[in-house]
Amino acid sequence: MVLARLRSDDLYNQIVVYPLPEHRSTALATQASMLYVILNFASDMLHTQQAVMREIVDKHFPDNWVSTTGVSILRVIFFPCITV
Repeated sequence: MVLARLRSDDLYNQIVVYPLPEHRSTALATQASMLYVILNFASDMLHTQQAVMREIVDKHFPDNWVSTTGVSILRVIFFPCITV
Protein backbone atom coordinates (compact mmCIF):
# COMPACT_ATOMS: atom_id res chain seq x y z
CA MET A 1 0.00 0.00 0.00
CA VAL A 2 2.82 2.40 0.82
CA LEU A 3 4.57 1.66 -2.47
CA ALA A 4 1.36 2.15 -4.43
CA ARG A 5 0.69 5.48 -2.73
CA LEU A 6 4.23 6.74 -3.25
CA ARG A 7 4.15 5.58 -6.85
CA SER A 8 0.87 7.18 -7.84
CA ASP A 9 0.19 10.24 -5.68
CA ASP A 10 1.91 13.54 -4.99
CA LEU A 11 2.05 13.26 -1.19
CA TYR A 12 3.55 16.68 -0.56
CA ASN A 13 1.49 18.60 -3.17
CA GLN A 14 4.62 19.88 -4.88
CA ILE A 15 3.25 19.63 -8.43
CA VAL A 16 1.31 22.83 -7.77
CA VAL A 17 4.53 24.65 -6.89
CA TYR A 18 6.44 23.15 -9.85
CA PRO A 19 3.83 23.04 -12.63
CA LEU A 20 6.16 22.66 -15.63
CA PRO A 21 6.80 19.09 -16.84
CA GLU A 22 10.58 19.58 -16.84
CA HIS A 23 10.42 20.35 -13.10
CA ARG A 24 8.54 17.17 -12.19
CA SER A 25 11.62 15.35 -10.87
CA THR A 26 12.35 18.33 -8.61
CA ALA A 27 8.78 18.36 -7.34
CA LEU A 28 8.84 14.63 -6.57
CA ALA A 29 12.43 14.43 -5.26
CA THR A 30 11.55 13.90 -1.59
CA GLN A 31 8.95 11.32 -2.46
CA ALA A 32 11.39 9.62 -4.85
CA SER A 33 14.03 9.25 -2.13
CA MET A 34 11.49 7.55 0.15
CA LEU A 35 10.42 5.31 -2.71
CA TYR A 36 14.04 4.36 -3.36
CA VAL A 37 14.59 3.31 0.25
CA ILE A 38 11.36 1.32 0.45
CA LEU A 39 12.09 -0.45 -2.84
CA ASN A 40 15.19 -1.95 -1.23
CA PHE A 41 12.82 -3.98 0.96
CA ALA A 42 10.58 -5.03 -1.94
CA SER A 43 12.99 -7.15 -3.93
CA ASP A 44 10.19 -9.05 -5.67
CA MET A 45 8.98 -5.82 -7.26
CA LEU A 46 12.52 -4.91 -8.31
CA HIS A 47 13.10 -8.25 -10.03
CA THR A 48 9.73 -9.27 -11.45
CA GLN A 49 7.52 -6.25 -12.09
CA GLN A 50 9.29 -4.46 -14.91
CA ALA A 51 6.27 -2.40 -15.96
CA VAL A 52 5.88 -0.98 -12.46
CA MET A 53 9.59 -0.22 -12.23
CA ARG A 54 9.48 1.49 -15.63
CA GLU A 55 6.60 3.66 -14.41
CA ILE A 56 8.55 4.61 -11.27
CA VAL A 57 11.67 5.52 -13.24
CA ASP A 58 9.75 7.52 -15.82
CA LYS A 59 7.81 9.48 -13.22
CA HIS A 60 10.34 10.05 -10.45
CA PHE A 61 13.75 9.82 -12.13
CA PRO A 62 13.43 11.05 -15.72
CA ASP A 63 16.49 13.30 -15.60
CA ASN A 64 17.85 12.79 -12.11
CA TRP A 65 19.83 9.64 -11.35
CA VAL A 66 21.19 10.80 -7.98
CA SER A 67 18.92 10.76 -4.95
CA THR A 68 19.54 11.88 -1.37
CA THR A 69 18.39 9.32 1.18
CA GLY A 70 19.57 11.04 4.33
CA VAL A 71 21.81 13.79 5.60
CA SER A 72 24.79 13.89 3.24
CA ILE A 73 24.06 10.42 1.83
CA LEU A 74 23.83 10.30 -1.97
CA ARG A 75 22.83 7.26 -4.00
CA VAL A 76 23.40 6.78 -7.69
CA ILE A 77 20.33 5.06 -9.06
CA PHE A 78 20.70 2.43 -11.74
CA PHE A 79 18.05 -0.09 -12.70
CA PRO A 80 19.73 -2.69 -14.95
CA CYS A 81 16.44 -4.39 -15.82
CA ILE A 82 15.13 -1.28 -17.56
CA THR A 83 16.35 -0.37 -21.02
CA VAL A 84 15.67 2.92 -22.75
